Amino acid sequence: MLSDSYSNLQILTQDAEAVRHAIHVCDIGSAKVLARPDVKWVSVYPFLTEDDYGYLKVIAEKIAGNLHVPVFGFIVPRASEFRYALFQNDHLQDEYHLTAGPSSLATTGGNIDLLLKLCATKQSKTAIRQILQPGQLENYDRAGDRMAQQFGELLAIPRAQLCTGYNHLKWAQAGR
Repeated sequence: MLSDSYSNLQILTQDAEAVRHAIHVCDIGSAKVLARPDVKWVSVYPFLTEDDYGYLKVIAEKIAGNLHVPVFGFIVPRASEFRYALFQNDHLQDEYHLTAGPSSLATTGGNIDLLLKLCATKQSKTAIRQILQPGQLENYDRAGDRMAQQFGELLAIPRAQLCTGYNHLKWAQAGR
């Protein structure tokens, strides 16, 4: 059975070959790449980041510095947690963390103005604030996955690309 945890990079480009080259140049190890012509993000699933947010950030920074495009590092380390780091060029621009539990919900970070610029469709600051600061949750068990889905909708990244990781793709024998 597959774990509920997953991590990936979402790179704002449609040039999958440039992404593959950056993966090679940055020497990030084994990774799968998914790209679709109808999506403006290339997804990268590095093997070594499945449970390592720190290394996910290192890889996102390297690739952003190499490609000079925005790169999100997304991780759902367990079903009730969600994190991202956003790099542009080789600088951390934004970082967000949600942790949900039976009696609490904690969020940190999230730059609304920066996210507005990356949205696929016109969004309001209020709409993004509601995603970043969800208030009360009726069911915290899948809060991390639900947050990832909401970010996918916000950025026009298909759920199948954002809510998966290296081990899921390996199991499904998908990705190059």
